[in-house]
Amino acid sequence: MTLTEKPLPLNRHLYSLEEFNKYYPDKHEEKVAFSKKCASQIYCSRRRVWKGVTTVLPVTEFLRKYKWKKWIAKDILAGITAGIMHIPQGLSYGYLAALQPVYGLYTAFFSTIFYVLFGTSQYLSFGVDAVTSILAGGIIQMELEKLPLSVEFSQNVTENGTSLLSENVVGLEHKASIATAASLTVGLILILMSILRLGFITLYLSDSFISGFTTGAAVHIATSQIPKMLGIKVGFVDGVGKVVRTYIILFQKLASTNIAELVVSLVCVAVLFIVKTFINERYASKLKIPLPIDLIVVILGTVASHFGKFHDNYDVNIVKEIPAGIPAPTMPGLDKITPVTFFIECFIIAVLVFAVSISMAKLCAKKHGTEVDDNQELMAYGMSNALSSFFHCFPSCCGSPRTMLLSTMGSKSTLSGVSAAALILLVLMVIGKLFYALPVCVLAAMIVVAMKKLFLQVKDLKLYWQVNVFDFVIWIATFLSVVLLDIDIGLGVGVVVSAFTVLFQSQTAGGLALGKANSEDVAASLKKDNIHPIPGVRVFKFQTSFYFANAEILRKSLYKCTVNPKVLAKEMAKAMKKNREPKAQASKLSLPKKSMLTNSLAQPHGLSYTVQTDDRTGYLDVGKVNGGYLDMEHVNNGYPDIEPMGSCLSTLENGVPELGGDHIVFQRDIDRIRHIVLDCSAVSYIDIAGIKMMKQIIEDFKSAKITVLLAGCSTNMIKALEAAGFFETVEKSVCFYEVTDAVQTAIIDRCEAVQSTVTKL
Repeated sequence: MTLTEKPLPLNRHLYSLEEFNKYYPDKHEEKVAFSKKCASQIYCSRRRVWKGVTTVLPVTEFLRKYKWKKWIAKDILAGITAGIMHIPQGLSYGYLAALQPVYGLYTAFFSTIFYVLFGTSQYLSFGVDAVTSILAGGIIQMELEKLPLSVEFSQNVTENGTSLLSENVVGLEHKASIATAASLTVGLILILMSILRLGFITLYLSDSFISGFTTGAAVHIATSQIPKMLGIKVGFVDGVGKVVRTYIILFQKLASTNIAELVVSLVCVAVLFIVKTFINERYASKLKIPLPIDLIVVILGTVASHFGKFHDNYDVNIVKEIPAGIPAPTMPGLDKITPVTFFIECFIIAVLVFAVSISMAKLCAKKHGTEVDDNQELMAYGMSNALSSFFHCFPSCCGSPRTMLLSTMGSKSTLSGVSAAALILLVLMVIGKLFYALPVCVLAAMIVVAMKKLFLQVKDLKLYWQVNVFDFVIWIATFLSVVLLDIDIGLGVGVVVSAFTVLFQSQTAGGLALGKANSEDVAASLKKDNIHPIPGVRVFKFQTSFYFANAEILRKSLYKCTVNPKVLAKEMAKAMKKNREPKAQASKLSLPKKSMLTNSLAQPHGLSYTVQTDDRTGYLDVGKVNGGYLDMEHVNNGYPDIEPMGSCLSTLENGVPELGGDHIVFQRDIDRIRHIVLDCSAVSYIDIAGIKMMKQIIEDFKSAKITVLLAGCSTNMIKALEAAGFFETVEKSVCFYEVTDAVQTAIIDRCEAVQSTVTKL
């Protein structure tokens, strides 16, 4: 037996909302004063202290439950593998942040260590990230422009490029102090968000927005590296349209391309692309760890440059000296910034750090069946950035490739970060100086190839278009504004467009007219086959919340899908006026005294009715009403045709004449709409404007002698109606538990109304 062949028996009573709450009242919960609640939470116990420690330092919980013999090998291997990725990314993203490569290694090391202490996701690899790095570099350049030193420094950058940053010691220290101030500010913002429990804020950043923004940022990142790959000095370009202006300058100076750097860049891009695409990705399931091609390219590039003397022979730009050791802690340079614009830029970075990192953490948690605490992760990201700022670090974020690597390798705890940090420390203390001859174009090529997955997000456009055109619009608007304007402006445009699309969708959601199947109790849209209107009743479902932005739109949709009560009331008044003016020729015409009405819709409760007419029916006249009508096509010589009219969707009550003896009832009196049922089950929120509009709707239908019933109202909606005094003018009995209750009540009322105007046979 299929599901459609199985009957669905129901055993329940007919409930209004008042009756339902009477039979099923809310459970009584004793209200406790706020002062008592606070007092009850002020106590100290061994368990409470331990909970506080594990909340502040989740690593203590990991250590307590850690299975050393079973997990330690996996964590060490996963950490070393992630550390191998940290090293080349740290070197290259240090340049991306407008600093020396060593600052990228500092950021990778310290942010990893602090996330081990405060983080909760064993799969998340916190450290350097391309998007965060370029945003940090933008802040540094923005602040430098406001200082007297910036003129001399900008000229050095324009003439010599990033390879000679180390020669301007004062400028480098100034940039480092701005970077640390940005890291501290980002960290404090994230910590404050955690304290205020604002982890939900990422719910307002849609996937299409994040995808469009990161793809646009990838264009900025790649654009910033192409001049280095070509050996062309384009100088510092900032402001609106900097991507376009960079390419204009680039094409103007194309003749000055350094062929050696171009060749090295092309070789690196080819090797990186081939290995990552055709080996690491294609055989990911068979490889225990991916081939560390980034580190291999860095080593080979350094060796080739050293022995080939690329810098001396071909004027290839190289990294030069990388300071050995760990920097002593210093105070971030908060005295070197302009508060307002600096804070806004840092807030943008903070939101992105949280959005990108928590999305990756949740993705891995879902894959492995674990949970992530949004607010604790916020605290971890904040502490990692804030504490790292004292060690010459710029803002840090989750690295998506490294995170997916840890997830694939099955990292068991955040302790995997210890081995990763140990490897980075080894580079800082001993190996770093060996990268003196590393060509800058090699790092630039690595950054460009690393953007591949971000560029491939363009393929998501097809899915967005098919699923929801609004997501498509958000992606396009965000991407184009980021690329053509600037990153921070694009972020703002994306947020605004996202907000407007949400608002527009709630406005266009409108409502839906429902009907009933002939053979069973199934309610569905009237647009479906075998679904017909319920005689005398129209059911309209609100498909969104009812508030100021869409109240008028929903009202118009309701009137369009059911009947316009204002037009109906005017036609009724017009017909009543005509009924009081007898026509002279009416008495000259003859009509049959009785006709039997055989329409099953006119036989509620198994009763048969006689439809009668007499000379006075000539006094009646009707007009068109909102899609369904009785007009003069149904009148013979001024008399209504009393045959059933199945095409009539909505009709007029034209004032049935009061006659002696057996009174009359017309088909239109049986078919006419007497009740409108509003399905409010999807209305989670209603404001003052919505409540006022609801009152207006009820009054409009009341003027047309149609009763409005509300069904499926949520508890929040009822509370809002009560608080606004809605039930002072509207009886609470119009509210029903479900649509079924309201419809059945309407059918019973209709049957009683029809029965009162006809003669039972």
